[in-house]
Amino acid sequence: MRGTWLSTDKDADLQALLDRYGVSDVLLESEFREMEKGWAKTFSEMKALCFDTTFGFTATSDSEWRSFLEHDTVFQLSLNREPGRSILYGLDHVRCRQSFFNQMPVFLRIAVFKEKIAAIDLEPGFLSLDSRCSLNQLIDVCDIGMGHSIYECDFGHRKIVVKHRPYDVQCAYMRLMAVMGWATFDHYFYQNDAGGWEFSESLGRQNCNDFLLSGQFSDHIESALARKAAIGDVLGIGDRHFENYMIQGDDILSVDVSILFWPDNELWSESYISAGLYEITCLRHYCDELPQLKRKWQLFFEHYSYYVEVLSSARDRLSAELDQIFNKTESKRCSAFLEERLSGVDAYVSQQKQLYLNGFVTCLERLLYKERLAMLYARDCALFETRPLYKMMVLADRGRLSAFLHGEKRTGFFDELTLFLSEHDPTFSQDLEAVRAQGLKIREAVSQLESVG
Repeated sequence: MRGTWLSTDKDADLQALLDRYGVSDVLLESEFREMEKGWAKTFSEMKALCFDTTFGFTATSDSEWRSFLEHDTVFQLSLNREPGRSILYGLDHVRCRQSFFNQMPVFLRIAVFKEKIAAIDLEPGFLSLDSRCSLNQLIDVCDIGMGHSIYECDFGHRKIVVKHRPYDVQCAYMRLMAVMGWATFDHYFYQNDAGGWEFSESLGRQNCNDFLLSGQFSDHIESALARKAAIGDVLGIGDRHFENYMIQGDDILSVDVSILFWPDNELWSESYISAGLYEITCLRHYCDELPQLKRKWQLFFEHYSYYVEVLSSARDRLSAELDQIFNKTESKRCSAFLEERLSGVDAYVSQQKQLYLNGFVTCLERLLYKERLAMLYARDCALFETRPLYKMMVLADRGRLSAFLHGEKRTGFFDELTLFLSEHDPTFSQDLEAVRAQGLKIREAVSQLESVG
């Protein structure tokens, strides 16, 4: 039986692969056959999770995986999403994509990775971050990326993450955090003919999404999220979803910062809050106990307001650092961005409170849509074969705190989804009215806090 990814004689291709990576004497043929079966299973699973070309999200093909293995300069294996169509992926897609690389034996992962590092000349990046991290010290490597490959490299004494990044926004962000005296982590940006590359210390695998979904509650984490919200709003940081927040004890560190001082970033913030992805939505767990939600809401914005004030008092130091990070034109724009938000702290905080409340109430409604759509998919997934958008949404939100990211940008989406769920779920309409009534009570309770304040 021919292998799913081999194009000629199986044994000849096997021997060529083993010789290529210098593991002929290490990898048993039986091990390879088992690995090949694993790849075939992953191809099948991914095909079931993805869509046709007209939808814009197709499964990884055997030729794409073969190309990754055969070409040393192909550093990333990416999900096949058509740009510009707001195609969302889920954790199931991520696990499949990662497993192509991760299910290989460790010595083969290392061999493939080393060939790519050598071809792209990335070892200087490792050594610049830590002179002890030469490739001959590498003991393991895994793909931990989401939509595309990002590698966590284990050198025994520490783990380093390497990813392709066209711009060094993360470094700019951490320089501003250092000005404030707030926590950062080891990071180095390396530029060569193949592009930009970010090297950083590994922060582990526990992100805020997993922490909050596990049912853990922590005043420290909630206050840390309030600080992150203040920082994110004042510095115009986008894409602050919970998977980009890594738990470090009682603190949170931001990874994958790719957007700073984004014009009209507040509009994006409301969209992400509505989808359950930004900091304030950690309070969703308290919605059934209105007095507790009021107390938590008040505490969140006490912390938020405090940190906006702290940032405001540091405007001169932040602007001076911006002069060192960016060219004159960009530095001037970023300083003006700061000034626009910090020249009137009370007014800005008040504006953000209303924006957060609007998004939070919308999020509660979407969580009901998410729950019922997922239940319907579990009960009758065949119903979704002619509704690929609904299938995409179910898969994108499964195992996540998210709920229909950017759904409001799809014309008529929620009106059509309401009709669909009402047709297939006899209690949906009544439950939706109950959630909307709950939202009105939350608005009233928060307004009382403001009037007292």
